[in-house]
Amino acid sequence: MISWDGFEDAIIGTITPFNGQETLCYRYRSMIDVLVSRDGMTEEEAEEYVDYNIIGAWVGETTPFVLFDATDTATDASATD
Repeated sequence: MISWDGFEDAIIGTITPFNGQETLCYRYRSMIDVLVSRDGMTEEEAEEYVDYNIIGAWVGETTPFVLFDATDTATDASATD
């Protein structure tokens, strides 16, 4: 399985999409928290980083999923409102 290095604490489980290949699932808010605490980013910097470098990445059919809670305010999540 493909994983995002350094975000082990943000893994909430796995998903098996239609292709049948088990894929990791990360909690968006936890990924932001990792960047703020580990790298000293601001909330805004962390959101921008995750939105662009992780959510915007395609690394094949087993690209990890990112789960948004109803209270998350990511740029990508709010764009669908």
